Amino acid sequence: MADEVHAPHLKKWPVSLAKSVERLMQTLKDDYILRNVQGGKATWVVKSSGTPLAIIAQQWKKPKITIQNVTINSLKDEQGNLTLHIEYRGQDDPEEVFKEFQGRA
Repeated sequence: MADEVHAPHLKKWPVSLAKSVERLMQTLKDDYILRNVQGGKATWVVKSSGTPLAIIAQQWKKPKITIQNVTINSLKDEQGNLTLHIEYRGQDDPEEVFKEFQGRA
């Protein structure tokens, strides 16, 4: 959490690499969020335009999508960019966080 002093962090990927929201969330989990996390049980909420898309938890193998049938294209802005905000929820129980956001749109 010490790196949060310098937040927000910007990371750019070609959206064309993401074939689905599920795959994009897994990439975030594997290649960005959890790359430097050691031990513990951390939880994150991934949002687009303020709408929660997925819950990522250190103790889960896969992220859980909060909104069904959402596509990468539906999340892009007019210029074709996809902007995501990742909210760190610390030691919050990921199942409870998922219940909090499931089905919100």
